[in-house]
Amino acid sequence: MALILINIPRAERILGERELDGLLAATNIPNVYYLCGIWRRSDVAAVVCRDRLPAPWVVLPRSEVDYLVGAVPPAGVVTYGTFYRDLYEGVKLTQRESQIKDLGMDLEPVSNFLEGIAKAIRAAGLEKGTIGYDERGLDPALLTELQGQFPKLAFRPAAAVFREIRSVKTPEELRIISLGVRITEEAFLEAASQAREGMKEEEMSRVFELAQVRRGAVPNMGHVGFGRSAALGMTNVPDDRLRPGDMIRFDGGCLYQGYATDLSRTFAFGQPSEKLASFHNAVVRGQDVALEMIKPGVTGAEIFAAAVKAVRQTGIPHYGRQHVGHGLGLGLSGYDQPLLAPGDHTPLEAGMVICVETPYYELGWGSVQIEDMIVVTEDGHRRLTTMSRDLQVLPLRS
Repeated sequence: MALILINIPRAERILGERELDGLLAATNIPNVYYLCGIWRRSDVAAVVCRDRLPAPWVVLPRSEVDYLVGAVPPAGVVTYGTFYRDLYEGVKLTQRESQIKDLGMDLEPVSNFLEGIAKAIRAAGLEKGTIGYDERGLDPALLTELQGQFPKLAFRPAAAVFREIRSVKTPEELRIISLGVRITEEAFLEAASQAREGMKEEEMSRVFELAQVRRGAVPNMGHVGFGRSAALGMTNVPDDRLRPGDMIRFDGGCLYQGYATDLSRTFAFGQPSEKLASFHNAVVRGQDVALEMIKPGVTGAEIFAAAVKAVRQTGIPHYGRQHVGHGLGLGLSGYDQPLLAPGDHTPLEAGMVICVETPYYELGWGSVQIEDMIVVTEDGHRRLTTMSRDLQVLPLRS
């Protein structure tokens, strides 16, 4: 059984402030998962009432009721479509088999996804009032149909409301994220330990991704760049080969139980050049300054200005950057609040998870990057990463 992920006190407060009586998430995986614990690339919906947030009404294909076995216990289930299962007579069913029988055989389905959402809204008692819906997932044609069926119910776009609620994590979310961070760190170290002269980027990338899979995670992003290729952003160059003196830049992460990680480290293959050591020191200093400032009430814009200034003063006078960090949480949902960038005046709050980074890219040379995941605390921050932030020198071997 999945634990409830939604930050209930925060959601109740924000929905009250926005005068929303409930929430509807449909098809967009992260917000559906956030409400009901189902992670599926199909038409699944969840409806919750502001005063009953831990009890979602769930709409899903009849063929996929098995995904409810590990989900948040719903207030009710609506299935749609056609799917056939037979029953082996004379055999006592297990608890899981009985649940599948109840939902996938005995429960009468409706015809389609639209009818299912409408039935869930009625069952949740939301025929009138105002419901916030995730406009990034609900098909506009379905929205038009729903508005016609519920003339007394106002549908208000609420993707930003979901994002605001999700920006402060619960202890259970932090537990999951921390485990994902450990997996990514161990995968970095395992991949770096395989470094040898002539090794292809493709080979090291594969080691990194398989290391995460073996630990129970799903690879999500995984740049491994050797030397000049490290400056190309997130593009891997499969045939590039490792040479003595190259930097190796990792910028990657996984999905673990629905939550994303995003970490970066730079290694030196053999003795680093003076420039590599100097520039790495500068970006670490910039990150240090950013981390020193993190506490509730400080804004992303303030942190950005101080971090960029520190990098410039320490060794990269021409340093430019669009942001020095971002919130992170559920996978496939992009950044969470806040963004440590000019113009973002969102005050930090305890419980926010932020990736703090000060990368530098130089075409024709390479890249240095250090990125850590932290959680904002009442009096500062706590690092979720444990790896050394030093420029680690890997021994030359062939």
